[in-house]
Amino acid sequence: MKTSSPSTRIALSCAGLFLALPAFGGAVVGTLQAEFNAADADTSGSLSELEFSTAYSEGLSRGQLKKQFKSADSDKSKSISLSEYLAFRSAAILKDKNADPALRFEVADLNIDGFLSLEEFVVLVPGKRPLIEVRKRHLMADASDDDQVTLEEYTDYVESPQPDTSGIPFRKFDLADLDSNDELTVDEFAGAYPPAVKPQVIDKKFDGQDDNGDELLTRDEWNPGGGPASS
Repeated sequence: MKTSSPSTRIALSCAGLFLALPAFGGAVVGTLQAEFNAADADTSGSLSELEFSTAYSEGLSRGQLKKQFKSADSDKSKSISLSEYLAFRSAAILKDKNADPALRFEVADLNIDGFLSLEEFVVLVPGKRPLIEVRKRHLMADASDDDQVTLEEYTDYVESPQPDTSGIPFRKFDLADLDSNDELTVDEFAGAYPPAVKPQVIDKKFDGQDDNGDELLTRDEWNPGGGPASS
């Protein structure tokens, strides 16, 4: 069977792509850039360790600050560029479960359109989860059922102790079937596995279930008999 290109596989698994890239967007960029400019005392366009400490102290010890500086300095230049600062601060916001939902939403909204697609929503789901787990949460947040999540929907989802799950498909096959055509391509099938699983492993599993060799999995091929394994 034909296997997808690595770029296609990564794009569809979402998590592998978005966790590997500096993720920042929305109005929050202006706020973070203002922080950076205020700390850049010598207007060099980068932050020394001392300048970094004035922008990002948060009650940290000197040792903790040095560790944070090293983490932010992705190119090991011993200074923090604006892009490095934006990536570092945005990642910190996403990791902070107590951060303002609106702030987290702005960081995730990469194209600044006021909506979160499935691909954008992935950075708000902790851990390197399979795409089907991310999609389930995206559907839970998408109260209007229009395949995108507004700030109001996201805030309601985060603050609600029991989000409304009526009408949401929780079977793995349905969550993997992104185009809802009752068949899975190998890329859709890959969404049932964590992004760390190698494409070769996924291809082998797919081939083992594709009984008729048509490069598509039906429900019966996925789970002969339709028992609980598909749920």
